[in-house]
Amino acid sequence: MEIIEGPIRNIETLIPLVDSEKGLIELEKGVKYPLFLNRVITGEQINDVIDQISESIAEKYGRSRLLLVNVPEGANFFTGEVRKRLENKLGSKLTLASLRVNTYSGTKAIKQANILRSDFVYENGETVESFSSYDSVLVLDDIWDTGKTMDSIMKFLSGLNCGGNGSMGGDSTALHFVCLFEKKIFGDDIAVNGNSGARFCNGIWIPNNYVVGNGFDLKLESDGVPTKHLFRKVPGVYTFNEAIEDNLLTSYRNDPTSILTQLPPEWITDR
Repeated sequence: MEIIEGPIRNIETLIPLVDSEKGLIELEKGVKYPLFLNRVITGEQINDVIDQISESIAEKYGRSRLLLVNVPEGANFFTGEVRKRLENKLGSKLTLASLRVNTYSGTKAIKQANILRSDFVYENGETVESFSSYDSVLVLDDIWDTGKTMDSIMKFLSGLNCGGNGSMGGDSTALHFVCLFEKKIFGDDIAVNGNSGARFCNGIWIPNNYVVGNGFDLKLESDGVPTKHLFRKVPGVYTFNEAIEDNLLTSYRNDPTSILTQLPPEWITDR
């Protein structure tokens, strides 16, 4: 897979947190555990990288007929920030579509997501049927992790005669992936099941840790109450304390209120 450019920033050292930054939570009476272990990158540093990514996109595709494709929910923040910067710089409104992909069952990754045509829609809810009116299509996601999401997207688009060799609906429309983060799993020689024509640009390399914040979440589920997501709106990215995950999820299933009341309201979202 061709690397257009990146990473813009390579995170090699995690920053230890003081107790007041760890987000302590009581899971057993009188015993508190840290939610976060280390800081990966601050919100300000992330915004700097998004600025650079947006500048690069504007330079490469600013004069083309461009379609942005958001991969919700994780990429909502990233896509929104990129779109805002591009529209300000280019002085025109960009077309946005969403492609919903679920590559997890609970917190466990599944082998292959099943994407339906109805999962690929414009902002007005209309299904995306053709790419003939676009020169370039940019798929924006929050992270390149195992590669399963992009693999699923490639297979879906190929099934619409829109992928594989990097063209969508014709040789003149190029498909590109842009991810804000990439985990250091594969190195810089990345391919999605041999689909080498689709180009890839990444922003920030991060260690292969369980991370939360800035769009990355932990999903909480319990019978009879709506699903909640933790940490999506926490500024910056942190390594999550995996040792408490099972205990935290069990405690929430048994008594959701006891967990939610310990957390800042802005850390909790419905999506």
